[in-house]
Amino acid sequence: MQVRHHLAIIFAKIVQKVLVLITKGRGSALPGLLVEKFDPGILKFFSSQIPNIVLITGTNGKTTTQKALVSVLRGAGKKVLTNSTGSNMKRGLIAHLIMDSDFNGKLNVDYAVLEVEEATMPKVTGDLSPKHIIVTNLFRDQLDAYGEIDRTKTMIHQAISQAPKAIIIKNADDPKLFDILEGLKNENICFGIEKKYQENFKYEGDSLAKAHCIRADQIEVTEDDLSTKFVLSNHESKNFQYIFPAPGIYNVYNAMAAIISAHMFGISHADINKGLQNMEIAFGRGEIITKGDITFKVLLAKNPAGMNLVLELLSMAEEPKLIFLLNDRIADGKDVSWIWDSNFELLNKINPQIIVCSGKRTWDLVLRIKYIYGSLKKMTDDSYMTPNGITIFVVPNQENLIKFLKSKKLKGLYYLVPTYTAMLGFRKLTLGRELDE
Repeated sequence: MQVRHHLAIIFAKIVQKVLVLITKGRGSALPGLLVEKFDPGILKFFSSQIPNIVLITGTNGKTTTQKALVSVLRGAGKKVLTNSTGSNMKRGLIAHLIMDSDFNGKLNVDYAVLEVEEATMPKVTGDLSPKHIIVTNLFRDQLDAYGEIDRTKTMIHQAISQAPKAIIIKNADDPKLFDILEGLKNENICFGIEKKYQENFKYEGDSLAKAHCIRADQIEVTEDDLSTKFVLSNHESKNFQYIFPAPGIYNVYNAMAAIISAHMFGISHADINKGLQNMEIAFGRGEIITKGDITFKVLLAKNPAGMNLVLELLSMAEEPKLIFLLNDRIADGKDVSWIWDSNFELLNKINPQIIVCSGKRTWDLVLRIKYIYGSLKKMTDDSYMTPNGITIFVVPNQENLIKFLKSKKLKGLYYLVPTYTAMLGFRKLTLGRELDE
């Protein structure tokens, strides 16, 4: 090992341990940033030790797809490295690799399954030399994320061009991905769901999917936990029913990407299904958090597409109680006008018992909801009533949320729909930590 790598890794590990002691947590991406500047070749050094690398990118679904594939591979007895806390930029990837290596920089893993932010893909793909690249979708994100979808698409195309031997596993139903491989010779496999289940997915453009793509059919959403069952067509496991605990039909796409990747690595159908069922739900993606007399089912929504899918999912619940948390920090997007591109009008179909609005941009939420119902009647300093009798509670300070719910003697199951930093704040408020170790 080069002296430069050795010094960089020792230094980074010392910094990581100091940060863990100071923050009483897992550390941060700072060691990765420092090492990246000191030793630009460190990523290639680590990747040369890993037999199989899978990169997962796209606007939505990266974390759930990663969780599913990792669960399957580990369930099959494989040693897997992953950036499970969501540090998906280059410095975060480096930090995770350093953390999982010994002081000599040696890794003992069979696979690395890495979620990679779209703009980071061109910066890391060449050094990582992945076996598989999974592209989930290309939806319009927050306005201040990366601008137009075409710019994000170009980033992913550039990244794939750096890995000509990688097999591309892509969403066939998203027209924006139809020509993502234009001019490239990568082997690719496409996946999607049968057309009758696609009506709630607002992809941009007309579907151009080809018949030979692997498709999910016979999709069932269970009423108790909103998980899914499905079979695959045009695939050798077509008579095999898969069960996936992540809520909603939209998560079938994520399950399929994981199934295809695992199958290509030689994992059996039975082991794949077992791994999917045993998957720990990614934080914020349908996880259950209980605090006192209240149970929260957390459904992250960080852009119009995500919000629309969550709202469609909630329309399957019977008169649910809802909590919306909207923040405008950098990780959420400073411009929250995206909520006006989201189909909150679905609340008329959902017919919730109660709606609670909280977060830094609480009043933006209240205004958006007011436009759905036409007017809101002020009842108290912290509550309003819609014309059809739905109570809207307003809690501008998210840190007061639990105390507020208790003061109103509210109990039972609540569906919590937060943006990213609001989700982290809620987890810290209820669990004492933002992320899982």
